[in-house]
Amino acid sequence: MFKFLKKMKSPQTFLLNQKQIDQLQDTKNFTDVTRSATSSVDIGPYVKAIPNSHYDGLKLDGVYAVGHVYRTSENTYDLVHILTDYKDVFLVIAVDLEKEKIIGHYVMDFNKLYGIDSTH
Repeated sequence: MFKFLKKMKSPQTFLLNQKQIDQLQDTKNFTDVTRSATSSVDIGPYVKAIPNSHYDGLKLDGVYAVGHVYRTSENTYDLVHILTDYKDVFLVIAVDLEKEKIIGHYVMDFNKLYGIDSTH
């Protein structure tokens, strides 16, 4: 008799809109904790579940590397910046540390934000 493993359901992803991003970023003081950050939230399955349409033309090809982690001064949220093939463009995963869950994600393009000419 064969035992069949249940297929793990992909996590639900949530693309944050500009208002949600602004609220998250504007109301918090963030510190770069890249070298010391630890979290009980595994972002890997979440990143893999993000639809291609949410990448704003970027490609991670199933591989990702964390560039920076910024944490609120209250230790309540992390903004995990995933590197992309484009300079100063990141896939950002917002993590609620108190609830130990991912809030959502967005693409942060510092080139667009600051009017820098880029080829992306």
